[in-house]
Amino acid sequence: MGRDNSAKKKMMTLALDRIQSVQLIDEMKFYDDENFNPDAYYKNVIGVTVNDGLLARNIILKLDRKNAPYVLTKPLHSSPEVIHNDKDGITITLSWCPTTRWKDFYWALAPALRYSLLPP
Repeated sequence: MGRDNSAKKKMMTLALDRIQSVQLIDEMKFYDDENFNPDAYYKNVIGVTVNDGLLARNIILKLDRKNAPYVLTKPLHSSPEVIHNDKDGITITLSWCPTTRWKDFYWALAPALRYSLLPP
């Protein structure tokens, strides 16, 4: 991750495994942002993609009893809060930004986890 070379110095996350070559540029100076807080920057996302300006949304998931322990012991994110717990399963709320990683989770893992996405 780093900042682009524009005047805005926008944060960028690059996939190291996709970089094909690197070129040293002597006149480019390193920009050290002492105010950057990675915990705050990544707080509302799953993965490493942060869409600037996208606000977190409260997402409510209802998980069946079989899959609830998996999600509780291996949280998808740091914000899950159990709001309902009964014999059929649990309902949790999370504060997430709907990034590409969230969509990947939804389409790839959702059938296996047997959950329902409830309206906020």
